[in-house]
Amino acid sequence: MTNPQKYRYLFGPVASRRLKLSLGIDPLPFKTCSLDCVYCELGKTTDRTVKRQSFVPPREIIGELIQFLRTGNRPDCITISGSGEPTLHLDLEEIITEVKKITSIPLAVITNSTLLHDPKVRSALLPVDIVLPSLDAVTPGAFARVNRPHPALEVEQIISGLHEFREEFTGEIWLEILLVRGLNDQPEEVELLRDLSHSLRPDRVQLNTVARPGTEDSALPLADEHLQKLKEFFGPPAEIIAGSRHSPAKVQSESVEERILETASRRPVTAEEIAAGMGLEIKEAEKLLDRLQKEGKLIAKKHEKMEFWIANK
Repeated sequence: MTNPQKYRYLFGPVASRRLKLSLGIDPLPFKTCSLDCVYCELGKTTDRTVKRQSFVPPREIIGELIQFLRTGNRPDCITISGSGEPTLHLDLEEIITEVKKITSIPLAVITNSTLLHDPKVRSALLPVDIVLPSLDAVTPGAFARVNRPHPALEVEQIISGLHEFREEFTGEIWLEILLVRGLNDQPEEVELLRDLSHSLRPDRVQLNTVARPGTEDSALPLADEHLQKLKEFFGPPAEIIAGSRHSPAKVQSESVEERILETASRRPVTAEEIAAGMGLEIKEAEKLLDRLQKEGKLIAKKHEKMEFWIANK
């Protein structure tokens, strides 16, 4: 058995609720973001900024991706996301261009939408197959409560950037709206979000709620029946993505433990997600997680009656 490859900028493939088996690219230092959302599964933002910088050399990211593709593993999607806001990377356009050169695997970018008002950011994203922007509030009050933005950000500017991007981008846009009980689920806020989603004309409107332990323990999920009513209120093309799953896909066995630890270092994971993402039986995944916990590499945390595993950093 060969030693598993240790990646600095890649993680997974992981079982994604939206993108099936997704290989992640993390181009930023941990928790470098323009927001400090109360529900963030990665914890508190340690570098809240709107300044774009060349955080990671693109050649190193692309070099790791080439190494990964040589293993023969083929995810359903390559996703630029990770531990912060990826559009803060000044060389994002180069990263995207090089990824598209070396593989035909669909490329996605997950963004909090805060920099879409910048024409250079919008231009960098144009070659991407799927952009998944988020917007959790329309009013400044709800925006402040849920997303805790950098002081330079205004929700009106973000909305304007989303509209401009919709006019320029020819790929698919999957707009995510994450609702937190008592913070942005008031009828007037939800109605504004619905009206905005209709004007943006995204390919999908993905309704979400708190699914993992977040930055604040007070960040609580909406009930399933509430989400279902909201889906009907939003109308097509709204869908509920909270808690969705997909079929397993096999990952090479020698890298399973390393990938579990890499994934759990970036976000809390369940045994079911590990099983799906690594192509394991659920009992096998549970045994691996228990062993890694006994070795001090993982810790377990309960949230809404579910057990999540987090890397013990």
